[in-house]
Amino acid sequence: MSIIVFIIGMHRSGTSLLSNCLVKNGFSIGKSLNKDKNVQNPNGYFENDAFTHFHDSLLHYNSSTWCNISDKKMTYLIEHIQQYRKLIKTEFDDSKYILIKDPRLTFFVNFIKDVCEDIFDYHILFLTRNKDECCHSLNTAQSIGILNCEILYDKTMSKYQNEFMKIDHEDIVYKNDEVINNIGKYCNITLKSTSHIVDKRLHRSKSNSDYFYTHVVSYYEGNNRLDNLYAIFEVLNTQKLSKNKYEKILIVYCIIKDNAPDVNTIEIYEKLKKLKNNNIDIQIYYRINTGGTVQTMYQTYKYLIQNKITTKYIGVWEDDCIFKNENILDEVQVYLDKGCIYVGSYWDCEDGYALPLNINGGVKRLIPNKPNRIVPWVTNSHIIPHSNDSTLISDDKYIWCEDPYITTMDNLKLIDKKMGCFTLAPLDQKYTHCEHGINYGEVGFPTRLHLNGFTFFGLLKRRYFMDLKTFSIGNKSI
Repeated sequence: MSIIVFIIGMHRSGTSLLSNCLVKNGFSIGKSLNKDKNVQNPNGYFENDAFTHFHDSLLHYNSSTWCNISDKKMTYLIEHIQQYRKLIKTEFDDSKYILIKDPRLTFFVNFIKDVCEDIFDYHILFLTRNKDECCHSLNTAQSIGILNCEILYDKTMSKYQNEFMKIDHEDIVYKNDEVINNIGKYCNITLKSTSHIVDKRLHRSKSNSDYFYTHVVSYYEGNNRLDNLYAIFEVLNTQKLSKNKYEKILIVYCIIKDNAPDVNTIEIYEKLKKLKNNNIDIQIYYRINTGGTVQTMYQTYKYLIQNKITTKYIGVWEDDCIFKNENILDEVQVYLDKGCIYVGSYWDCEDGYALPLNINGGVKRLIPNKPNRIVPWVTNSHIIPHSNDSTLISDDKYIWCEDPYITTMDNLKLIDKKMGCFTLAPLDQKYTHCEHGINYGEVGFPTRLHLNGFTFFGLLKRRYFMDLKTFSIGNKSI
């Protein structure tokens, strides 16, 4: 009777590394070996494409994808069981030791049992990892929002059963011989040491850093303004942020994509890390194109917390704008001292859309009954969590100023405690300018803040800020 080891559990928990260890011990992955390699998995994924496709079809049958799992119980047909047994025979012939690794199978344990019953000697290894590390790693590798990563993590962990062998990611890296020995006992086979193939440098654990200021760049790559990313660095490298003495600052480039990043994409943006010097650190992460700049702010806020990165000030900017004056944080602090939750920019009013307050900037309020208005049109669903109410809010409730959002981490924690996620834009919808950018974001977010008792201030754009390349694609009327 063939022995089948199933490796399930959470994505980015060492499933590929452990698979490599078992392959070195004579386990077969089958004929349809996936040959992909990248910076996230330089040794490969040790997956079988035929089984991955089959598992995707099971998820599709249950109205799910690998990263969006239905809350309903997973079902399958007798035909699925028969097809899977046939696939095992086709891929492995008479192999004695069979390895099937795929976190997707975590949600089909009963299916595994039905397939193997009285035919195979099967064993299930369930891999885990620190939640923060795991979600950050998945976010970086697949451009999945942190919130979605956390939901997937929780659903995956809920599927653990006592009969599985539970293995932690750190143990695979740092206690490899012990893990492999225990797997041998669990499966009643003899396995040899594989600690020599483990590269501990690939363990991307949480950092612990302290910065005076973190400059977050929200960059949608479709706009093709890569030069802006380098121009931003030059400004931050040459301009003083404060009259007060400070040490290091951090630039976080949030690269927004329509699809998950591939190897070529990652190589393009990894070059930015070469800009790092004694005064500026560089970090990069990726996310899918939804929610706009306010979503970038929320996800970066979570990213910093999860990676134990502390910073006094944080500014979240689109890539097409930067401050023009030195000591900008001293100007910001004046308004933070007055109780403002953040400081943004105040653009000169266009066609009387809003009423200016003073020569230094201020906040905007909508002129009532403005004819031919394109935006904003904020409804209750834009500002009230879990609401499907499409009723427009009254004109007197609108209040906003434009990005950037310059504040402190302490202030972001206050917003999080009061409001939760900063934007209510659906994570499964692609970004559109009017909805995600304005109604949920640039106008909807500060309006929500105001209704929750917060204040803010916009510094006059032409006085304090300057444009970089501003060309953008897309229809700004939707």
